[in-house]
Order: sequence, then structure tokens, then C-alpha cells
Amino acid sequence: ANGELLLRAGLGVVIFSLMASAVYLINDLIDREADRRHPQKKFRPLAAGDFSPAAAVILAIALFMLVAALTLIFFPNTAPLLLAYLGLNLIYSWWLKHWPVVDVVTVAGFYLFRIIYGGEVVAVPVSAWLILCTLFLAMLIATSKRLGELARGGARSVLQIYSADFLKQLTLGAGVLALMSYGIYTVASGGSSLLLYSNLPAVVGVFRLIYLAERGSDTETPELLVLRDRGILGSVLIWLGLVVASLYF
Repeated sequence: ANGELLLRAGLGVVIFSLMASAVYLINDLIDREADRRHPQKKFRPLAAGDFSPAAAVILAIALFMLVAALTLIFFPNTAPLLLAYLGLNLIYSWWLKHWPVVDVVTVAGFYLFRIIYGGEVVAVPVSAWLILCTLFLAMLIATSKRLGELARGGARSVLQIYSADFLKQLTLGAGVLALMSYGIYTVASGGSSLLLYSNLPAVVGVFRLIYLAERGSDTETPELLVLRDRGILGSVLIWLGLVVASLYF
């Protein structure tokens, strides 16, 4: 049974990764002019001219067709979820990304699709508190990214509306809400006390990220901070160890 669940989960990861790749292609196609004015994004294949728009469209269509075929064969119940993910991404690329606050909440929503999709694939209900924790943690990452972009003079249009002070407040609020949701989840789950203790490294990691964002560090790629910052890396490894240990002890 466990082997079957792992197989289903692995196949789900492949399908959603293909879907996300197709969506990223469309997003990069739409944003290629703005990306050319960005110090880092200008090196992306479409922005740099290494990959033609026509080729991007053809590849995206091929990926969508592959996702559709695999979904109908293995997980037809997830088709509405994937369509909603695609639709929200298109609306975001054309419209929602220009609205302050709405943009970061929408980006956080994309992470929720991954959690909910995973639950559907393996037929396991996802805790409401875990969903909320994911939402707020994703908001923390998104607002940290906006702060980093603002510090670097990013070309994103919404950055002309945001202020650094407001983004810092939004980052702190998202971090606190993420920790509260995770804390309630660890208590409500009724699992090992080790899971409860995992709140300690979670607090360190979240507030370390907020500290770096507050002081104006390079948080434009917050996912890379896990590897760059020893404080965050250490807290993530300890948290992961406690979570894994809680499954067996």
C-alpha cells in the first residue's frame, strides 16, 4: 500500500511539474519585455532571445497536451484543480500582478494548489491548519521577494506602488500568521511531542528571514537563502529532523 502511495505521489509530482513548466513558459513569454530590464531575469532564454516566442508557444502546448493525457488516464478527479491553476496563472500574468497585496496573496495561492493537488493524488485529506500555514509561509516568501526586488530597483510595475515600510509590515504579519497556524497544527494533530518541539527551529527560520528582509539583505531569491544563510539552513535541517523523527517516535 505504501509503495502504491509513493508511486501515485511520484507520478503526481511529475504531472504537476510539467504543468508548472508550461505555465512558467507562458509567464516568461508575457513578461519577456519587462525581464529584459531586470538585472537577473534578462538572462532568461526568452528575455535574452536565446529561445523564440514561437518555440515557447509550441513547447507550452505540447506540455499542456501531455499533462491533459496523463491526468485523464491516472487522476481525472484533479482535472478541475489543474484548470483552475492554469486560469489563475493567466489572470495573474495579465492583471492581478499589478495590484498591491492581491499580487502576493495570489502567488501564495499557487503554493496551495500544490498542497491540495498532492492530497487529491494520494487521497489523503489535508489539515486546514496546514493549508493556512502554507498560505502564510508562501506570503512571507513572496513579500520578502518583493522587498528584495524593490531594493534592487526591479522593473515590476507593482513595485512603483509598494513602499518598503509597508512590505516590511506585510512580511512580519505573514510570518507571525504562518507560525501561529503551524503551532496550532502541531497541537491539533495529536502526534508526537517531537512535532510540537519543531516549532522552535520554525520560529528561528521564519524570524531569521524577516530579519534579513528588514535589514535590506538580498531576499529577491528567498529560496536560495536556505543554502546561503547558515541560520536558516540550520533551522530547516533541525526542523526536518524533528518532523521525520516524530513519524517514528
